[in-house]
Amino acid sequence: VMNAPTKKEKRKADRAASRTRAQYLIPDQRQYWENGKKYLFNPIGDSHIFTQNRINYDTGLLYRSSYTALEDLSEKYAAKPDEYSYFACYDKSFSEVYNNQIPVFPTMTPKDTAFIETMVYDPSLLTNTDALDPVSLYAYFLDKDDKKALAELDRIIERKLKV
Repeated sequence: VMNAPTKKEKRKADRAASRTRAQYLIPDQRQYWENGKKYLFNPIGDSHIFTQNRINYDTGLLYRSSYTALEDLSEKYAAKPDEYSYFACYDKSFSEVYNNQIPVFPTMTPKDTAFIETMVYDPSLLTNTDALDPVSLYAYFLDKDDKKALAELDRIIERKLKV
């Protein structure tokens, strides 16, 4: 036979129940992604332009970004042939990249030049490839208001989340 809880035990259980926080359940990963989008911020700080042939790609400090990375992530998206190449690096590592570069001259064409953009966090924390992760790219394109790029990144992220 089970004994009914005493008044003391009942008060203790009631106090414990009142201290617990309500659980907020997200019904699925799609909703989780949709809710999280509003908290994204553009991770890019400054942008610098250099000649392509003077960039040392072997430093391990540069990650493809912007349209350059999107073209590699997507089967559907193709960058225009006259677009610049874009790379990102952690702002604290930029001095190592910058010491190996020379500034570009105004007569250079997009084909001959590349942008190196500094990031407020280390891109290696979120990717194990030589390109920025899709969420960082999504935050980057939010400021650019490029609907086509955002739609493609949404598709890529949803595929990764398997929603």
